[in-house]
Formats: sequence, C-alpha cells, structure tokens
Amino acid sequence: MALNAAIGAARAGEIRQLAKATEKIRYLVKETGEVFKGIDYSIESTSEQILQTFAIAQNLDINSNKLMKTSQDITQMSKDIIYSFQELQELIEIFKI
Repeated sequence: MALNAAIGAARAGEIRQLAKATEKIRYLVKETGEVFKGIDYSIESTSEQILQTFAIAQNLDINSNKLMKTSQDITQMSKDIIYSFQELQELIEIFKI
C-alpha cells in the first residue's frame, strides 16, 4: 500500500511538472506569435519604404532628364546669342556704325 502511495505521489509530481511545462510552452508560443507579428509589420513597413524610395528614384530620374534637356537648351541659346552678337559686330564693322 505504501508502495502504491509512493507511485501515486510520483505520478502526481510528474503531472504537476508536465502542467508547468505545458504552461511554459503556451507562454512561449504566445510570445513567438507576438514576435512574428512584429516581424510581419517590419517587413510590410520596409516594403512600403522600398516602394516609396523607388518612386522617388523614378521622379529623380525624370527630373534629372528634364534638367539635362533644359541645360542643353540653354547652352544652345547661349551659342545662338554669341553667334548673333558676332554677326551684329560684323554688320557694325561693315557699316561703321
């Protein structure tokens, strides 16, 4: 009888330990779920930032091309003005105005 009582007590101790381990596992699963939610949010946020950065880079490329074209136009206008000024100087020399 004492042996049966000892075996029952041992089993009860094992059951308590198993219950504690189960509770720890539940806690860890819950915490892991929270960590994964945070990771998911970070991934979404990073993806959005990458898309925004890409859009900014595209706009920068477009604006850079427009700036380059405008710069080329200004350079051509400057050349045209210089050419016109030279022609005007030649006319002044011809007519000695």
